[in-house]
Amino acid sequence: MHPYATDSQERKTIPLFIAAFAVVSAVALSRFLALIHWPGWIDAPATIGFYGFYFDIFRRWIWRIPLLHTLGIIKVPVLSGHWKGYVTTSYDELADKHPVEVEILQDWTHMIVKLRTRYSRSESLIGSILVGTDIVVDYEYRNEPAPGATDTMHAHRGSTTLRLSKEGDVLEGEYFSGRDRANYGAIKLHRE
Repeated sequence: MHPYATDSQERKTIPLFIAAFAVVSAVALSRFLALIHWPGWIDAPATIGFYGFYFDIFRRWIWRIPLLHTLGIIKVPVLSGHWKGYVTTSYDELADKHPVEVEILQDWTHMIVKLRTRYSRSESLIGSILVGTDIVVDYEYRNEPAPGATDTMHAHRGSTTLRLSKEGDVLEGEYFSGRDRANYGAIKLHRE
């Protein structure tokens, strides 16, 4: 997975709360160990140890809790999962809907978008999730053709911009492939 950027203010505030909780935890553990006469030569975790532990738990699991999203504490949407849909492409003048499957792996700071069609596979290289008026997922990808792809298809880079529906179950937008292919098209995905 690669890091992704976001304009959500939670990336500034949540680490402060985690740091405060880490300080309280370190002080509480220190006092508890003194109370039970813990041997001084066996070191207890310091604040930074608690911070790393709490941040990792938050990054992997806690941020997904629906109540945190409902209360507006977390604004970055949970996009992880399997999505199915179609793309249209300028290669065939947007005439056909080509089926696609997408897997999104995501935690609070990292993600990867893997798209598969009959003729190629792509993976995101870098991305962003903007949470302003609309939720917008933007990423650059690398595409590799499958063995059965047409001779004109070859490895290339491109970019995709998708908007998440208000219900959170549809991603829809457009893509543009790299300068040598110069194809463009639309993409629409439904969460499974």
